[in-house]
Amino acid sequence: MVGYNFKDKKKIQKFLLDLSLAEREGIGMWYEYLAKLRVYPVERDIKILVFGLPEKYGIGIDNLLFLVRGGSLTVIDHRPQVLADFEKITKNFLREDVNLKILNVKNFTKTEFTDNSFDLVCSSEVLQQFTNHIEIVQEMIRVSKRHIVFFVSNKTCYAHPKFSGLNSYSLKEIKNQLKKMRQIQIKKAGYADIPPWPSGINVTQNEKTREGFLINLVKNIFIFITPTLVRLEIFYPFPLRRWLAHFIYLKLEKTKETNG
Repeated sequence: MVGYNFKDKKKIQKFLLDLSLAEREGIGMWYEYLAKLRVYPVERDIKILVFGLPEKYGIGIDNLLFLVRGGSLTVIDHRPQVLADFEKITKNFLREDVNLKILNVKNFTKTEFTDNSFDLVCSSEVLQQFTNHIEIVQEMIRVSKRHIVFFVSNKTCYAHPKFSGLNSYSLKEIKNQLKKMRQIQIKKAGYADIPPWPSGINVTQNEKTREGFLINLVKNIFIFITPTLVRLEIFYPFPLRRWLAHFIYLKLEKTKETNG
């Protein structure tokens, strides 16, 4: 974390860019990380559980931002190699004394965490890996004290499901499933991650040096304008967001009756 000032928005953006490059991704992944950032709760010093790591495109290393904001972080997944890759990158960015636990959990519908253990339980590109995704959401709700946030691939996107090969859901479909659960309220739901380039295009740290001045110029322009483009997403007309967004997101909150 040396060299980063986490009270400065631009330094946070730079931190997320460096993380996306460290996991061998690029500006497209950085765009996604910035888009997700505006959905998460802004509280600091909270206890967070990352309920699985992404199925594809990065390994969710943006979750380290929760730690640098003063929180404690527990990361679970069912794939030992993905967890090992996650841990390897964290060692290059974080102090050894951060409150981080990385656990291999085989059954996402029945974890060993007690009820109401975490202030925030979140996942990105995880639920779509399983046919019993609603049971997994129920487990996320059980172990959460208050917030539950998740992102899944957007079924109504014109291109992303086809290029990514990911199982996808419509926002209406997920909302209808969640409305049957009395223990939560849907506080916010919508579309996120609408980069201004076609699906499947990315810029990585492994680019050849012979790519030349023009390509580097384009890359630097996108680095400069990407944070602004992310902020503009919320102003796109709803049909356009529905058609272009890579992800749908849902931000849930447990009812007082459940927590009581």
